[in-house]
Amino acid sequence: MSDDITQANSDDSNGRCDPDKLGLLLAKVTQISDTQAELAGRRMELVKLLVELTGAAVGTWTWGVADLAATSVVPAASIDVGFTVAEKSAVIKMGLDPTLHEEMHVPVIKQMKIEGRSRDTSLRTDWFCDQTWKETQMFANLSVGAFDEWMHCVRYSESETWANLWLLRRTGSPPFEPDDRRLIDLAMANIPWLFATSDNTLTAE
Repeated sequence: MSDDITQANSDDSNGRCDPDKLGLLLAKVTQISDTQAELAGRRMELVKLLVELTGAAVGTWTWGVADLAATSVVPAASIDVGFTVAEKSAVIKMGLDPTLHEEMHVPVIKQMKIEGRSRDTSLRTDWFCDQTWKETQMFANLSVGAFDEWMHCVRYSESETWANLWLLRRTGSPPFEPDDRRLIDLAMANIPWLFATSDNTLTAE
């Protein structure tokens, strides 16, 4: 499986973002910067935009404290876009399910260590073929919220903080595509609002 995702990410690096979507992203980032003084407001508007540009139904940006050696990931704060209470409950249940560590965290972190990267953007199709995906506990949990396809980007810092972005599509929707991955990877790598440190998120108190 790791060979497959390595090849997928390599293939993506040879492509470019949709110029129309990239133009919208750049214009909106400038607009948000001019109109949103608060960091939380900037992040909310940006997550809304990324949900729209990728054709996702919902999105959540989350940050916490952990490093690549961590055996568990506990979020400290999140910004949610588009969820109903029931839908968010299904995603939380997935996040708290201990099987998520083996099904998702372990392979992603392993791949990042192999490639010496601090950031990874994955599509559901990178890690699971259609048949295997439907046999996972992740699928079972997300199905409760009527979700199926997802895209996930996680970024770790040297200060042992992490931030990730989950984008989800509803049951019956097509998978995310490499162009969606390129756009999110570009945003996560270059827009500082999509990363967090304890200094800019939590006060000393």
